[in-house]
Amino acid sequence: MLNRFLRDYRKPLTYEIQETSRMQNPKLEEYYLLFLEADMQKQKGGSKTFEFDEHGIPVVPSYIDVVEKGFHYYPITIGQYALAVFHTYLSTESKKDLDRFLNLANWFYENRIEGDKRGFYWLTNTKKPEYGVNRPWVSAFSQSRSISVLLRAFQLTGKEDYRDCAINALTIYDIPNSEGGVKALHNGNVLYEEYTADFNVMVLDGAFFSMLGLFDLQRVIPENDYVKKLIKQGIDGLVALLPEYDLGYWIRYSLTDSPNYPQDDPATRGYFYLTLTLLKAFHYLTGRTEFEDYCKKYSEYDTFWNISKMYRTKYRALKKLDRV
Repeated sequence: MLNRFLRDYRKPLTYEIQETSRMQNPKLEEYYLLFLEADMQKQKGGSKTFEFDEHGIPVVPSYIDVVEKGFHYYPITIGQYALAVFHTYLSTESKKDLDRFLNLANWFYENRIEGDKRGFYWLTNTKKPEYGVNRPWVSAFSQSRSISVLLRAFQLTGKEDYRDCAINALTIYDIPNSEGGVKALHNGNVLYEEYTADFNVMVLDGAFFSMLGLFDLQRVIPENDYVKKLIKQGIDGLVALLPEYDLGYWIRYSLTDSPNYPQDDPATRGYFYLTLTLLKAFHYLTGRTEFEDYCKKYSEYDTFWNISKMYRTKYRALKKLDRV
């Protein structure tokens, strides 16, 4: 754990933001954060982030606190890797890289689940013991990544099946997490859930990422009023809840609503920088000054003493969760 904290302190993984002048273009090019293939194996501070199956699809190891070890298809990671490959293709314009990207897009198309009121969605099978999740779970983050990948595949190929699949992935956003959807309600505010459990989890960076696919869909299909509604309620919820993530010296990782979960669970330094990047991106995307204001406020927390306090608090939180 000490080594993980040291890596997080010395070399937190950071991302550049896409050129802001192109963030609202109908043509989807770079993702809002510039994922690179070379960075994908660095996300766990040196631990191997994923391997590949025989079809070139990433599979990720179980979480550290899961007893039954193994590798799983994790839509969030598959989506990020697909976007990184897409960025490679934009640089090379090679058929090989195009085929690699479309192979990953096809994974989303072929592995969608449909047939109930939730539209199209993707399940994650790896357990999340800290949230008491021992069954396959839906995720707005997975939905968002799927939408972003499928829409880029649609624009590259013209195949409407990709586009229609992305549109059908919207339905679950407007279904409460208590009813099998991904919408958390907290003090009357909406937040889209990265992790769905029997209570609200409300991971901050996950709530941001869960909306980027919605922005992609609005850019490609601007006449879709349903996605506009989803974006508005998500943005209003984020703005209203940002003060609750403020620890006064750092930011919370989540607002998890469970008596068994630590009330003060700060984000690591890597997640802290990721949140600052997302706040900047959302300011560019929405024009809402609240995102810029909180980015400036949180940036001032990045001092040696605050970082030291964060790691002490984080260790206590992880110990309570049996994750150390």
